[in-house]
Amino acid sequence: MNPHSVLVVDDEDAVRNVLVRMLQASGYAATAAPTAEEAIGLFEAGRRFDLVICDQRMPGMTGSQCLTRIWRLVPEQRVLRVAGALHDEEDGAVPVDRNSPVLTKPFTMERLLASVRAAIAGVTPP
Repeated sequence: MNPHSVLVVDDEDAVRNVLVRMLQASGYAATAAPTAEEAIGLFEAGRRFDLVICDQRMPGMTGSQCLTRIWRLVPEQRVLRVAGALHDEEDGAVPVDRNSPVLTKPFTMERLLASVRAAIAGVTPP
């Protein structure tokens, strides 16, 4: 069985690298994007992922803006938003009908993996 592919979008190198390593250690094929623009570029180039994990606060384009652009390209894309707080967003919430659960910081590896499994399956994370 092929591993699920996950795109991690986070502007903080340390956070992004830790998430990628945690996912890879758990058998996921993880790809990193340091900016929303780079993540969108991957989709525009035809790349597809089982899940996008996207930080909500990034310089330039917010997580919601990034996900809105990705959904224009791949409407069925599953996502997991990462936020410092449940409403960690200056431009409003991502529509909840888009399968966009939120994982709030801080979180454990176990909670991350449970949230990833749930988001890929399209169910509410524990």
